[in-house]
Amino acid sequence: MLLLFIKMVYENTEAGTLKKHPLPQGCRWTDINEKSGISLLNDYKHILLSLSTGKDADGKLIHEDPLISAIYADAQTRLREPRHLEQMIKTLGAGAWEREKSILAMSMAKAFRGELTADWRAANPDLISGESRQSAFCIAGIPSVHGHNSAEALLEKIKAEREALQPKKKTRTRKRA
Repeated sequence: MLLLFIKMVYENTEAGTLKKHPLPQGCRWTDINEKSGISLLNDYKHILLSLSTGKDADGKLIHEDPLISAIYADAQTRLREPRHLEQMIKTLGAGAWEREKSILAMSMAKAFRGELTADWRAANPDLISGESRQSAFCIAGIPSVHGHNSAEALLEKIKAEREALQPKKKTRTRKRA
């Protein structure tokens, strides 16, 4: 997964989506793409450690980005054979990236249209409509014409929770003279 992130950063930088490459020199796709064998595996392990700690193998600071450090926190690889890493790099390389992007785009479009959950929603209408049991919102005094798991009902619940978290305004009492 972390290898995919390195590849995504590379592709987005190349496409101009990212104005500046966020990963430091020595920790980029181009730094591992052409390597092979045990040096590839060792360098990949060093890259993961460097991105996690922000320091290279010599202890020199290479980045101070907390987001990168968070993404790579405690990063490690279970790969023991360089050929497996080489295969992953080859798969993410030439042409595969375009296929992955198109598959992701199709999946996202289907998700937004509700096509990925159509069968489940048809089999579980009570979980969506809420008509088979009393809504938790009604019990809490929030009238709901929608089911307890509908988008409208969930939005109402979020609004009610936010309102409940708002600090109550204190009113001052005037001293009588």
